[in-house]
Amino acid sequence: MWFLEEIEGRSAGSAPPDEMENDEVTEDEYELESTSASEHFQQNEHAVPWPIPENVEHHVWPRHLEDYSVEDTITWLCARSRQLGHLQGKRVIRLTQGQYMLAVFVNNLVYKLEANPDGSLDPSIVRSLLTSVGAESQLDSVASYDLVLAVVVAHFRRQTEEPEELRIQEVLRNLLMAKALGRGQGRRHALRKSILGLLWRHPRLRGKISHVCRAGSVALALDTSSSDHDIILCLKDGGVNMVEELHQVILDLKKTCHRERLRRAEVVKKDFAVEIKNFYRHVDFDLVPVTLVEGHTGEQQWDVQRQVWQALLHPRLAPKLQQLSEEHPDVFFALRLMKIWNESMDYRRGKPPLVTLHIPLLTLGAWQQGYFKECRFVQDYLLQIFRYTEQNWLRQDLSQTETMLMELEAEPHLRRMIAKYDEDTRRRFSQALKNSIQLMSQVCDGEKAEADANVQDLVDLLRQIFGCQPGQPLLCRNTSSK
Repeated sequence: MWFLEEIEGRSAGSAPPDEMENDEVTEDEYELESTSASEHFQQNEHAVPWPIPENVEHHVWPRHLEDYSVEDTITWLCARSRQLGHLQGKRVIRLTQGQYMLAVFVNNLVYKLEANPDGSLDPSIVRSLLTSVGAESQLDSVASYDLVLAVVVAHFRRQTEEPEELRIQEVLRNLLMAKALGRGQGRRHALRKSILGLLWRHPRLRGKISHVCRAGSVALALDTSSSDHDIILCLKDGGVNMVEELHQVILDLKKTCHRERLRRAEVVKKDFAVEIKNFYRHVDFDLVPVTLVEGHTGEQQWDVQRQVWQALLHPRLAPKLQQLSEEHPDVFFALRLMKIWNESMDYRRGKPPLVTLHIPLLTLGAWQQGYFKECRFVQDYLLQIFRYTEQNWLRQDLSQTETMLMELEAEPHLRRMIAKYDEDTRRRFSQALKNSIQLMSQVCDGEKAEADANVQDLVDLLRQIFGCQPGQPLLCRNTSSK
């Protein structure tokens, strides 16, 4: 578990940290609010907006960056954009500082710019944004919200590259990158402390929790606004009834603790985890107990269906995804886009058609089969993931032909996920894949795209792929929110 971030690790039996002893904080503390720069300076006229440390290459951005206006953000980010090559971050999948800053840049644009009712932006705003990134106006006065943001993001990213003519495929690439970098769970993961503090102090678990780690989408940097939070609890001397024991502990806490959030949340027992649903405004937590078993390598889970111990998948999956994202950087954005596209559909009673874990496994299979060799842009990678998924998403024996999946021992996971897809889901999702492949093929057709001067038509195709409603921009707030 060395590559999973330890968020509460300590020796068994030690007292829980002071931060867990505190009473529950107010809900407003976790709201992702932003204020304009003018409001900030009204409070402190002598404040320095961008205190730049000398070793800026070791910093991602000032903590208060989201408190500034779009123009201030652009100014600071552009000034620092040439020093952003190092890997940073606490998550399992580590991103470059440039990707982190691009995420902040995009979210400031999306959350603070308001489009007109027809989906366009005021010409004065367009000129101001283009000037902020050092670009001359290349758009007409009625350009759509999505197209304006795509051009602004493209020019921002080119601060670190040799200036070249901005071509259509590059604009589309940056539009999709901006879409992929939409808000995930953000600081909501801090809510785990309210739950973990109670677990550490419960008599049945006191001294039994070896360490705690994050996993799942949050740890893999694939979280969206509707992702749940997977928390790994490594228990000392855990047995085959770990999940049931944890379930009983949480039910007991639900009855006896003073935390109103936990009392009103729904607790659901799963095969490998205990889910706390709606702990905070549609934020769900999956608590996954694991243990060390003699004769087995790594943390183990008890598979109730097969009646065997199986190794935890995430510690083996994460290094392969990291290697893939370093060899093909745009695959990271394509992975997030694939998940966002999947969450735009509701085929399984409030759940997206594909189980989330299925997406990275299929992406690794596409990588091994050479689907990414000729890819240049994010849209190319996404198209290839679509194509590989169409051919292989119902194959239970996929791990027998894909060496990488065989190393992950992914076959039982694939069988369990595919069993959840009923006939209606299989029919509708297959058709959705077919339609998306046709549309994305038009977007990725280089000759046609470059010959067609109306890039807005290609942007409209992307809106169709991601299920945007008429008049709804591709880049908007919480497009995948529950």
